[in-house]
Amino acid sequence: ALPIYNTEVDNNRHILSKIIDCIRFYGAFELDLHGHETPSSSNPGIFTELVDVVSSIEGAMEEHLRTATVFKGTSKTIQNELLDCMLKITMDVITQQLQDAEFVAVQLDDTTDVSTKIQSVTVFRYIHNRVDRKS
Repeated sequence: ALPIYNTEVDNNRHILSKIIDCIRFYGAFELDLHGHETPSSSNPGIFTELVDVVSSIEGAMEEHLRTATVFKGTSKTIQNELLDCMLKITMDVITQQLQDAEFVAVQLDDTTDVSTKIQSVTVFRYIHNRVDRKS
C-alpha cells in the first residue's frame, strides 16, 4: 500500500508542478489567469486553454484532467492559493537576499489611477552574489 501511495504523491507533485509552470508563464507575460468560470462558457480563459495544451503534450496531465474528481488545479480558488504561495516564497527569498546584502537602495513611488486609487511601488536595489538586481 505504501508504494502505491508514494507513486500517487509523486504523480500529484508532477501535476502540481505543471500547473505552477503554467501560472509562472502567465506571470512572465503579465497575463490574466481568469476567464469565465462556467464550463459551458465560450471563453473558459487563456489559462484553461494553456493547461489543455500542456495536457495534450504531457500524458500524465491529460490523464489527471480526464479522471480527477477532487482536484483538477484549474479553479480560480486553487490558482489564487498557488499565487499566494508563490508570492510568499518570492518575498522570503528577496527578504533573505536583502538581509545578506552589504548595501541596499530603496526607491518609493506612487501614482493615482483612473479610479482615483493610489498605486504604490517600492523598489529595492541591491547586489546579491555580485549581480545587480532590482526587485
